Amino acid sequence: MMIHCTLSGLALAVFFGGATLAADAPPTFGLPIDCESGKTCWVVNYVDHDATDGIDDYMCGKASYNEPPHNRHIGTDFAIRDLAAMRKGVAALAAEPGVVRGTRDGVKDVDIKDIGGPAAVKGFECGNWVVVDHPGGWSTQYCHLRQGSVKVKKGDRLKAGQAIGLVGLSGLTEFPHVHFTVRKGEDAVDPFVGTAKKTCSVGTKPLWAAATLAKIPYQPTAVYTFGFIAETPDVKAARDGAYTATNFPASSPSLVLWADIFWVQPGDEVLMTVTDPNGVKLFEGRRTIERLVARSFNVAGKPRPPAGWPMGVYKGEIKVSRKDSPETVAVTTEATIR
Repeated sequence: MMIHCTLSGLALAVFFGGATLAADAPPTFGLPIDCESGKTCWVVNYVDHDATDGIDDYMCGKASYNEPPHNRHIGTDFAIRDLAAMRKGVAALAAEPGVVRGTRDGVKDVDIKDIGGPAAVKGFECGNWVVVDHPGGWSTQYCHLRQGSVKVKKGDRLKAGQAIGLVGLSGLTEFPHVHFTVRKGEDAVDPFVGTAKKTCSVGTKPLWAAATLAKIPYQPTAVYTFGFIAETPDVKAARDGAYTATNFPASSPSLVLWADIFWVQPGDEVLMTVTDPNGVKLFEGRRTIERLVARSFNVAGKPRPPAGWPMGVYKGEIKVSRKDSPETVAVTTEATIR
């Protein structure tokens, strides 16, 4: 499971649309991260609107999870590809002009699974953070920033789009991302719904600017990192960004297509196909998902033929099909045997 947390020490209520807010005009937010949605970053967790143990994102889907203590996730998570991208540096941005209320830095970037789980970061669940106040009692919170990267301080006046730090892996999390929470007073608000009632679609009064909203269409699942490798892949190494090679020798022991996928659910079909340099299907792997999984690592491969691999370009395609849905998520990649 992917885990995040609200700002430690701040008492919070939860608001998900349908109630009346103050009459002042709400803000309109830009992206809180410097990236290209769907290519270098992905929205992988939305606000959960279900007050019970169920999951209900703004489109009435399940791209979220139950986060204590609210029993729901109250922010929007923008994930980057892998730890290599994190080390290179991806900026977290002020989504709207405002004044910095407070910050924290110095929390290490580490997957909580490697340090004993949530208890290891008790009191530091948000990791390195920045909170920005906006007119009318609105505020934004940015969690899990990279250690040593916070570049603003309390009282600073920020412009929209100004860098406040770098996306990291600090606090209660398992992958590099920025957790972005919008609040009116102490009430968390889903920026996809805004101040209107939730209706299984973008709200009539969303808080995202129109140009921003157009960049982040709803994605219930995402094939966010993938490629070829000439041996059996290691999940941790793949998520670290270790597998970047696209050229392999004809003596390679195998050819494997791999893909990491956010939020697969029961009944989803993952189809992985590789064609050879002549356009002939070399192999395929087909898998039906049996349970809801936050991140699903998938592989399909074939050992080297006795004569070695034919020279040329091999093409891989990964498709995720959802039962009772016309939408198919598909990505392609290539590898060259020289």
